[in-house]
Amino acid sequence: MKGHKDHSQQITLVQRTLLLIALLFLIVRGAEAYSLRQFSSKNGLSNSAILSLCQDRNGIVWIGSCDGLNRYDGVNLGLYKPVDIRNSLSGNLIENIIEGEEDVLWIQTNYGLDRFDTRRQSIRTFHEFKDKSPEGDLFIIKDDGYIYYYPVGGKEFSRLNAEKIYFEDVRQIVIDSAGTLWVFSYGNDNRSYLIEKEGEKVTLVPC
Repeated sequence: MKGHKDHSQQITLVQRTLLLIALLFLIVRGAEAYSLRQFSSKNGLSNSAILSLCQDRNGIVWIGSCDGLNRYDGVNLGLYKPVDIRNSLSGNLIENIIEGEEDVLWIQTNYGLDRFDTRRQSIRTFHEFKDKSPEGDLFIIKDDGYIYYYPVGGKEFSRLNAEKIYFEDVRQIVIDSAGTLWVFSYGNDNRSYLIEKEGEKVTLVPC
């Protein structure tokens, strides 16, 4: 019993440490130096359980937590609050943050995928989408098992011609430097597609 108790205490200590510490590496572009700082809820984070980090091209660090989106500009750290409360993120659990085109963040929450225009302070939510996206043009797998595409500056998602994928097995979707889209699964159903664009039309060609 004592050994079990000691093991439980060790796990609790590790969990607390992970929850209380988030290390943010901020690149100082001009001096090509690094600045290391340590933050917790005592410094203004809405929650010390950090799920995602993204530094945009303006140097702002966006921090996704278990209780909201936080913003750090190198001086001030705090919870992001929309100017208009009716224009809020779809959920408080910020699972992933990826920068798209300039001034646009794609934010995955526990209730949907949000397109956040940081300059206009506007948010558009796609409740039906639940997973992965690379930078730039957005490719995402919906829970119906199909790949969808959202162009830079676009207004709607369109379903692509790829064969249906078992959504629950999807581990990651990425685009390499050669323009090939890779879908990695936990099983053996890994796939790759060459992305072909003709005007606004996008086609996925199996490799």
